[in-house]
Amino acid sequence: MKILLAVHQFFPHHRHGVEHSTLELARAQLAKGHRLHIAAGERGRLTRELSFERDRYEELPVTRIYFNPRAPGGFLAHPVFADRWKRLLDELQPDLVHVQHLQNLSLSLLAATASAGVALVFTLRDFSLLCARQFLMRGDGSFCAETHLFDDCLACVHYHEPISRTSRFCGFADTVAANAFSARSWRLAGEALLRRAGGRDAPPIPYRDEADFRRRNEAVVSALQAPDAITAISTPLARRMEELVRVAGGDISITPLPQAPDLTRFRRRVRSAREGRPLRFGFIGKLARLKGVDLLVRAFSRLPQGRAELHIHGDATRTDIREMAFARRIRAALARTPGAHLHPAVGAEQLPRLLDELDVIVTPSVCFEGYHRVTAEALASGAPVVCGDRGGPSELVRHELNGLQFPIGDERALASALRRFLDEPGLLASLSGHAAAPKSHERYVDELLALYHHVIERRQERANR
Repeated sequence: MKILLAVHQFFPHHRHGVEHSTLELARAQLAKGHRLHIAAGERGRLTRELSFERDRYEELPVTRIYFNPRAPGGFLAHPVFADRWKRLLDELQPDLVHVQHLQNLSLSLLAATASAGVALVFTLRDFSLLCARQFLMRGDGSFCAETHLFDDCLACVHYHEPISRTSRFCGFADTVAANAFSARSWRLAGEALLRRAGGRDAPPIPYRDEADFRRRNEAVVSALQAPDAITAISTPLARRMEELVRVAGGDISITPLPQAPDLTRFRRRVRSAREGRPLRFGFIGKLARLKGVDLLVRAFSRLPQGRAELHIHGDATRTDIREMAFARRIRAALARTPGAHLHPAVGAEQLPRLLDELDVIVTPSVCFEGYHRVTAEALASGAPVVCGDRGGPSELVRHELNGLQFPIGDERALASALRRFLDEPGLLASLSGHAAAPKSHERYVDELLALYHHVIERRQERANR
């Protein structure tokens, strides 16, 4: 089978969760004898509206797509993109297209693939199609449990949490320092300035008034009729997205197909409390507010001193001034918190060793995570996980069995959950004894391949009628 995986961005410049999942999937499908091609959105070339470039990463052929729509709403509908995408399909002749994420591409890709007669699977990984902030997190940092998609979203997308001049200046200075020796960062910044100066800085999706939201919702609902199958990487994500589509005036069926990363390199070890040694809580991820890092630091500060340590491993997005300012505040808070330590982000190669050194992993996200890779990796290593009660992590973590859940965003509840590991001597060993890999990557790949064969056969049957 020839498979085309479409993703919003890809290695080597982008190494986040979706990119890792796409790369693992492509490697596994290659190992099973299938032919693979990656179509990836790419940043840069901002002075051009659309260009395609052939490349390779490892053994994978990659088509990098530089897409910078010059008309407002270019993400929702772009005939030139649709035509160019059809030409790519005609050239590659894939049996199936599997879309991993659309953010830097165009919604037109879905209808164009269907009209070309190619089987199409679309996997949802977040709420970006119907949430401007992607993860159902409001501008003030609160969790968006319910929304009307019009009045709520309009107010939310135009609200920016106040930031002091000092924080803004420090964030800007840290951003410049972090990118000072990156030729690519300077090139992208220069192209962005040229684009803005030339009046070609149109938003992919405009959010000026309620009518813009209605146009977006109508376009999204219409586009989601094109795929032969829509899957989601967790059951909570599937059910919540179905609710949002109904609010937007549509109706779709989403098949939960829980993701499973490659966990074979993680060695499972049952943890237990050790006399005379502080318990080691760990956070691994981005230093961003939506990840709840500040919530975790405040919750940890409520614990009795000397009985536990907090180890935070991560960096901020170095091109985001607000996140760089947030990271500076986190560093200051950690310096005032006894037993708390900040470490640089670790690569995938070092992660098994790091997880083996920690006792409990904390996932304090204040947003709706579609999935959480580190949660699955922690469980595979035998480390219990403390997480919020909404989103993908809550599907992996069974309360009181292999971890603990707390009401999302609740600082006191998180502190109480952490305190239990100190007050209940057998809790760590009990939860760790049940912590294990949720599902093998091989099984996940086989489930996807079975779905591929099903949608291809179904499309062929319809074509032969």
